[in-house]
Amino acid sequence: MENAKLQMIFKNEEDRRVTFSVDDPKDDLTGEEVRNTMDTIVDTNVFFSAGGNIILPTGARIIRTTIEEMEI
Repeated sequence: MENAKLQMIFKNEEDRRVTFSVDDPKDDLTGEEVRNTMDTIVDTNVFFSAGGNIILPTGARIIRTTIEEMEI
């Protein structure tokens, strides 16, 4: 079984890294869609971190993990 997670990485007002994770992103997700979503998060100040407002998108990635159950 394979699991996927989208990580969106931002900087906050204290120049610290803030990461949001979304489980099971759609398979045909584009970089443009992710960037637009990240820009909306920054523009609307919908999230707040311990280091202040989220102010800058810095990256995004999809992490895939494969889980193989073992019989014991």
